[in-house]
Amino acid sequence: MKKIVFAVSFFTILLQISVSGQTTFRFVFQTTPTISWLTTNDQAIKSDGVNAGLKVGMLSEFFINENYSIVSGVGLSFNQGGALQHTQGGNFWPNSELSDSKYYVLNDDVTLQYHLQYVEIPISMRMRTKEIGYWRYFAEIPVIEIGVLAQARGTTEGYTGVGGDTEKEFINKDVNPLAINWGFGAGAEYSLTTTTSIIAGIFYRKGIFDVTRNKNAQKFLFDEQGYPIIGEGEAEDSNALLNGINFRIAIMF
Repeated sequence: MKKIVFAVSFFTILLQISVSGQTTFRFVFQTTPTISWLTTNDQAIKSDGVNAGLKVGMLSEFFINENYSIVSGVGLSFNQGGALQHTQGGNFWPNSELSDSKYYVLNDDVTLQYHLQYVEIPISMRMRTKEIGYWRYFAEIPVIEIGVLAQARGTTEGYTGVGGDTEKEFINKDVNPLAINWGFGAGAEYSLTTTTSIIAGIFYRKGIFDVTRNKNAQKFLFDEQGYPIIGEGEAEDSNALLNGINFRIAIMF
C-alpha cells in the first residue's frame, strides 16, 4: 500500500509541476526494444526465461528550465513478461477459458510463459547537462510507468500429458489488469538542428504490483499415476513481479 501511495503522490506532484512550471515543451517519438523477465517470492517458482519485446509511443517533454523537465506520454508495449517454472504442479490459469480442460491440471516442473501487452502512461523527471558540442547527457529518476493490460497470452513448456504443450492461450482473467513499474535510466541527446534531436538511452524497471491474479489458483500433490490427490493441495498465492531493461531510441521535435 505504501508503494501505491508513493506512486500516486509522485504522479500528481509531477503533473502539477508540468502544468504550472513548464515554459515550453517538445514531442518525442520513441521506439524501445525491451528485455523483460518475471521473479517471484516463492522458492518453488523459478524465473526461467526472458521475453524480447518492444515499446512504441509518443512522449512530451515539459521544460521547467533548461536542465530540468518532466517527461510523460502514452504508448503500447508488446511481448512483456517472461517464464516461470513451477516445481510443484497445479492449476495456475483457473479463470481463463483454455483450449482444453486438461491444461487446468499441470504437472510438476512445468514452465509457464507469459506474453503481455499494455497501454502505458510513463512519467519521469529528466535532468540534463548543458550542451557539450552537439551533445547533452541526461538521467531520468524516478521513472513511473502505469500500464493497463490489453492482452495476455500464455504458453506451456514441459507439459507431460497427452498432446503435449499448448500455445497462445488467452489468459487475461488470470493476469492483473493494472501494472505499475518504477525505475531509472540515463542516456545522451544529439542535436541535429536547433529544434530536432536524436535520443538514445538505457532504462531499468521493476514492477510494484503482482502480475498474476492467483484467484482460485492451486498447487497439487500427485499420486503415482500422475493424478492430483484430492484435498492435498494448497492455494498458489505467490507474487510475480515484472522486471525489464529498455533501450530507448527516439527523435525529438
